Amino acid sequence: MSKILISNAVGILNQYWGFDTFYSEQEKIILSILEGNNTICLMPTGGGKSLCFQVPALYFDGVCIVVSPLLALIDDQVFRLKSHSIPAEGLHSGMSQKEQNKVISRILDKELKLLYISPERLQSDKFRDILKNIEISFVAVDESHCISQWGYDFRPEYRMIHNIKNIFPDIQMAAFTASANKQVLNDIREYLDIGSHNLFRSSFLKSNIIFSIIKSGNKMKILLKLLDEFSGSGIIYMRSRLGTEKISEKLNNAGYISRFYHAGLSSKERQQIQTDWLRDEFDIIVSTTAFGMGIDKPNVRFVIHFDLPTSMEEYYQEAGRAGRDKLQSHAVIIYNERDIVSMKSRDLDNFPTYAELKQTLLNLIKYIDKNMEISLDFFDIDDFTSVNNIGKLKTYNAIIELERYGIVDLNINPKERESTIKVIKIIDSNLKNEFSDKEIEVLDFLILNYNNITISNIRFTEKSLSDHLNLSDDEIFSILNSLKNKKIIEYERRNIALQLIVNKSKVNSISKNELEFRRKRIENNINVVSNYLDLSECRQKYILKYFDENLQNNCYSCDICNGVYERNISKDIKSNFERKYNQIEIGELIELEELIYLDSYINRFKYLSMLKKYITEGKFEVFGDKFKKNY
Repeated sequence: MSKILISNAVGILNQYWGFDTFYSEQEKIILSILEGNNTICLMPTGGGKSLCFQVPALYFDGVCIVVSPLLALIDDQVFRLKSHSIPAEGLHSGMSQKEQNKVISRILDKELKLLYISPERLQSDKFRDILKNIEISFVAVDESHCISQWGYDFRPEYRMIHNIKNIFPDIQMAAFTASANKQVLNDIREYLDIGSHNLFRSSFLKSNIIFSIIKSGNKMKILLKLLDEFSGSGIIYMRSRLGTEKISEKLNNAGYISRFYHAGLSSKERQQIQTDWLRDEFDIIVSTTAFGMGIDKPNVRFVIHFDLPTSMEEYYQEAGRAGRDKLQSHAVIIYNERDIVSMKSRDLDNFPTYAELKQTLLNLIKYIDKNMEISLDFFDIDDFTSVNNIGKLKTYNAIIELERYGIVDLNINPKERESTIKVIKIIDSNLKNEFSDKEIEVLDFLILNYNNITISNIRFTEKSLSDHLNLSDDEIFSILNSLKNKKIIEYERRNIALQLIVNKSKVNSISKNELEFRRKRIENNINVVSNYLDLSECRQKYILKYFDENLQNNCYSCDICNGVYERNISKDIKSNFERKYNQIEIGELIELEELIYLDSYINRFKYLSMLKKYITEGKFEVFGDKFKKNY
């Protein structure tokens, strides 16, 4: 019977995806689900978790309900399934009512095999009434670590998923995650109410990825050195949306081809960027953590964290997007001491107390209205911060925590997006005296820095112009409107607006104990990441130990192992270092990067050995974090 089930599953795999075999672990998981077992799958990023529930969904009668935490992830997964002609849809708050009604009609007409929803949707009485009228094959809980306070992206609504058993007592459950230790796994079992089940746990070892840390006072300089050395596709992760835009711009100005990606872009824009990257139309994507979940690109050669990750789970999941084709790849963190201070300030010092969270909620309700469910289409967080009186970052973090409890729904307002601009006329040199110097400066900047701006309308933000040209926002608006009135540009000003919904029926769902636990969890995450940055042991051994897996031997490939085991200094290395030494003036102070990144970051430990030798011989003297040539 097992052979027949797997044979049928392989037939589905071939029909829709064009593959002839599963990975060995995939086959075991799929067979477990096909045989009707509750199943928990712990498989690192790149292991092919999605196929493990998508193939059984196509085999069974009825529709598979897939619970997913991110709207962007739902959109991405559904898009990819539809590209394989698989009947799948998502249902979430980011869709118009017309779009939602269309999906509901398809559900009731039994046209779907996979339906992606948020955990909150599963608690809706209206949606549960719909479920009563259809056949459900099983429930797949993606990113199931969100159910645990120990998980790096805890979502309280995940703990309510098991309530579907009130309608379907014997419903089959399958949970999937790429990051869970023993505590998280115990929470998954408990809160999904999974009794007897099969647990599949793949090794977290990524033997083809070289894990490295680079500490530098000039991170951009190091980033460019790495990109000069690395080839193929790569991801650069950052924490802020504005940061992704700025770094992408710097890379493009340096001759690279990159695009930025963050949740502030529309679904259509994100999908286009993702599609272009998957098709290798450009190599480098600079992104917040909004990018990557569910992305299956085998030839990612490097993942660089330009900002520190918030936890080891987040880092290993993101780093694991490199090298899915099992070829050698790189996972690098570039940081300096300011990043550690910033991480502690942002994530810990500005984490709201219970009193501050309650204060924020009460002030939100006063700020908006007194109704049971209130919608504010244009939420001005700066204005609200002045009312809330605990600082902008702490106010924002408080709103995010309220969102975790389902009290607040915070979205980019789909009605209002970035401004658009198009240059429709190039100013002739004879006419330049009709324009101010600032108008000429702005126009020149637009033409030089925005590709195709003379061909089509380009999305941009006025703030990006004011930052680069050192002009005030009011000056930028005035100049653009003037150029528009003179028929030089087409310009439509729009604001990126936040949309806020508060559900007062859930105001009492905040738990003081859970909030304090979250704070301790954040503190623990910071300690784990900080320790990882300053290791003296094998990096993969440290990571695997965190995930309750023991690595008997060192990986022999991370930067720590390379620094310990690779001591063969070639003639080229010696001559390169000697050449660099001879170029330095006696008494000149020089930074570490100038001495150890002479040809590649892979060889930096060999050059570091040469530097130590020269220090011992007295050729260099240490001055703080710099080195002075003595003779």
